[in-house]
This record gives sequence, C-alpha cells and structure tokens, in this order.
Amino acid sequence: MIIEQKNKIIYFKNPNFNFIKSLDLISLKKKYNNYDVILEINYSITSDLIRIIFNWNEVLQKNNRVLINVVQSMNKLSGINESLIFVPTYHEAIDFIELERINRDLSFNL
Repeated sequence: MIIEQKNKIIYFKNPNFNFIKSLDLISLKKKYNNYDVILEINYSITSDLIRIIFNWNEVLQKNNRVLINVVQSMNKLSGINESLIFVPTYHEAIDFIELERINRDLSFNL
C-alpha cells in the first residue's frame, strides 16, 4: 500500500487497518528507519489505531524521523495524544516534514 517512496519519505495512502496492523514495529525499524512517514487515514479512528500510530511514532522519533497523519476530518481528533501530528492535507504533511528536517539540520549544526 505504499504510494510513494521518494526523498526519504514514505506515503501510505488509505491503507486499511489490517495493513497498518500487519506492518509491525520490527519491519518499521528495519525497512523504514531512515524515512519520514506520511499516513493518510480516511476512515474511523479507533483506540486500536491510535495505539499502533503511537507506537510507530515512538519508533520513528528514536531515529529522528517523523510520522505525519493526514486526516481530512480534523474535528474528530479531540482528546487524542498530543504527541501525534495530524494535518488535513498531503501538502501540509510535506511542508511539516520539510520544517522538521530544517530543525534537525539546525540542531546538528549547533
């Protein structure tokens, strides 16, 4: 379900829950530890999904990478862990990743 894999960004567009669940943390660590990840979600966000996304986020953060979740209906996100990043469009996700990369570069150069 990978739509795009370029510029060290992996974009998962509309993966179903079973796909997200099957991409376990071990494969995430091995295959994608040098990539920032965009995950587009166009279905109901459940507590199980949030738990998986939170775990992905922790793995990526340990490698100075970011997980951006694209959710068009932002009003359904109240009460969700604030460490997770949600944006309404793919282009905003790309912009966020670029800003994160600038911050990482500046941090390494200080």
